[in-house]
Amino acid sequence: MPLPTERWVKEIHSSLPEQEAILGQMELERQKGSVLLPKFELRMVGDLVLTKTSDASLLAIDFETGVIQWPFYFHDAPVPLTSVPFAPNGASNSLVSYELMNRLWGSSAFGRFSCDEQRFYFVSNEQPLSSERVFRAQADAEDTNYLEGASLSAQGAILWRVGGGSGGDEPRLAGAYFLGPPLPYEGELYALVEIKGETTLAVLDAATGHLRWKQQLVHANAPLLQYDAERKSQALSPTIADGVILCPTGVGAVAAVDLLSRSLRWGATYTTERANDRHGFRAQRSAFGESPNFSPLDRRWLDPAMIAQDGVVLISPPESDSMFCRDILTGQPRLEPQRRNANRYIAGLREGNIITVGERHVTATQLGTGSPLWTCEFPAGLTLAGKGLWQAESLLLPLSDRTVIRVRTADGKITDQAQVAQPLGNLFAYKNQLLSVSASSVSVYYTRDALAEQVQTALAKNPQDTWALNQQSQLAVARGELQPAIEALSKSFELEPDNADTRYLLVETLLEGLSEDFARFEGYAQQYADIVEFGPQRFRFLQQLALGKIRGGQSLAAFERLLDLIPQVGSTFAAAQNRQRGLQLAADYSVDSDTWIATELARAYQGASPAERQEMDRWIEGELAATERTMVPLRREQLRFLRWLPGAHAALQELATGLLGGEEQTTAEHLLQPLLHSPHAEQRAQAMRLLRQPTDTDFVRFAGQMEQVARAIAELERLEAYPPQNAGQTSAAELALLHPPRPWNDGMVHIDASSDGGYFYGVVVESEAERYGRPPLSIALSGSTV
Repeated sequence: MPLPTERWVKEIHSSLPEQEAILGQMELERQKGSVLLPKFELRMVGDLVLTKTSDASLLAIDFETGVIQWPFYFHDAPVPLTSVPFAPNGASNSLVSYELMNRLWGSSAFGRFSCDEQRFYFVSNEQPLSSERVFRAQADAEDTNYLEGASLSAQGAILWRVGGGSGGDEPRLAGAYFLGPPLPYEGELYALVEIKGETTLAVLDAATGHLRWKQQLVHANAPLLQYDAERKSQALSPTIADGVILCPTGVGAVAAVDLLSRSLRWGATYTTERANDRHGFRAQRSAFGESPNFSPLDRRWLDPAMIAQDGVVLISPPESDSMFCRDILTGQPRLEPQRRNANRYIAGLREGNIITVGERHVTATQLGTGSPLWTCEFPAGLTLAGKGLWQAESLLLPLSDRTVIRVRTADGKITDQAQVAQPLGNLFAYKNQLLSVSASSVSVYYTRDALAEQVQTALAKNPQDTWALNQQSQLAVARGELQPAIEALSKSFELEPDNADTRYLLVETLLEGLSEDFARFEGYAQQYADIVEFGPQRFRFLQQLALGKIRGGQSLAAFERLLDLIPQVGSTFAAAQNRQRGLQLAADYSVDSDTWIATELARAYQGASPAERQEMDRWIEGELAATERTMVPLRREQLRFLRWLPGAHAALQELATGLLGGEEQTTAEHLLQPLLHSPHAEQRAQAMRLLRQPTDTDFVRFAGQMEQVARAIAELERLEAYPPQNAGQTSAAELALLHPPRPWNDGMVHIDASSDGGYFYGVVVESEAERYGRPPLSIALSGSTV
């Protein structure tokens, strides 16, 4: 099982806005009940981790350090040429474009490549950078593509290129469309190719790309590829087992070729979901035949896997909603077709049982009878996040909420569970470490058992090895032992105080301790407060200190910590990536940072003693004096946190008075809201007088509509809630009884309804509005209920 903190993480999206759009789209789909599974995969060669990125480039990352060794861009270009806009064009209910959505969650063909120890191989749809590209017909670019071989030692230098209209380095492959990356096997590449409607197994020389031999498999009973988005989304590659080359075709058939004789051994068809499917090897259809509607987010088999094990091959074709099982040597059915139901991929065979993984469960099906042996439901609220991996007789599965579980395949019991720091995707194992690739990042984690052995050996040689002490602390955190973890990190910090890893891990462990037991770890927080410099860590550190003081009822200390937290939130007019938009108060509960700080400041003030309030008033006076002569936006920025404190009300009134004469009427009204709820009659009356006065802008804007303005002023009259004779004498409880809260904020709203638009019920629809520094308001539609 992995440690909670990643060893390194590398982003594979093209920009921060793209990352935010990807995460936002995943959240939208989660609210609709959909589960998005990433299509990216990793390949490890020597000390390199190879991965594709969202902009179609390939990164070679150093496994030990996480540093990018070299990026690979198609056709030796100095920049990526195949990037797509992450935002959709025109009206759309999605946050990302169709192209990017297809790359991340729809097309297994996009995220796949293969490699051996010397080269990597990938399928490209791009035309060469030459004058040839200008004169080639677009149709040719759509029904052919290229297979390219690139050198690992030469950092992605292209060695050969075959396919396309001319065949490239192999004329016999002119007009070829490669259905997926090749399978490297004993110096040769086994690739599935379609040429003029015929699906063929082509075997190439791995060093040169020259054709060694080929064997026709089927004549496609499907539309031409340029009209078939579903088939083009599949990455079809052969599988070799027991001297047989097993070949998927994507058109309702699978073929087997004898590895020695190079002849067809057997062929079989299966039911697909395509309309009017006639299930024949040579049944023809018009060139513009029917192509199934294709959506990247539809539920289907995750990829066109062919798992060969124990003499059988398990087939999960995306064009079908069933699983098929056949004998590798004869092609005879070994099991009746099994419906996919809620399953997403086949994990493999264990002790004669087929293990399938769904979005919320794992199932074992008996190979002999097709009867379910057991079903393991995931922990409540968690869903599948990607493909898992085998660990002896157990299956490691990535789930939502950054959770990994271990399922024992003998009885379907969950035997272990861990939570990690980064979102999870498809899992891989390399050098006793766990790797994950999600839709936006690659992360690497030490595993507990392997790391424990390394740490024990390192500390036996040198008890002052800071690396070993740091990892010893993380093993303690994984066991839930925070005190020993902080002690190990404290020792490491004393030995090497400038070690960045030590400082980061010490703060992360301390934050977890403060969240779990504030009183126990507060002393460590005071001791190491000066080393908390990293922006997000600093914000979370101050947040935990404030929360601890609030929960402990220490009003003055809580007030001081909340004031320290304000500069860490960031300006409302700063770049989006520099703002802390929310505070995580619990695992499943977060709040708007601005509102939370403003509310807790008011609560701390209300709960303080008279002497403490005097001290708080002095702090407020100092804060306001520091910005008295600054720009209006900066003063407004400050007052959004202090607006409910009596010491800030005079500044609120002064700022609102200056804003009322201009175009910022709504902002001024917002600033005056706390004064309307003031216990002092004079402040309430002054705020009401300001709000009653129509501005010059109002007279121009509402010329001829002053009757409506009069009604608005009457509405403001109703807001004057507190009887003047009781000013300063009525308790908060009595006021709440006299004037119970209304279900909606006071105000006037006019809605224009239209029946022309198409809406998705149950989808979060973002409505942009002036939120005074807070995140945009989200309105959820569920049926006819807002």
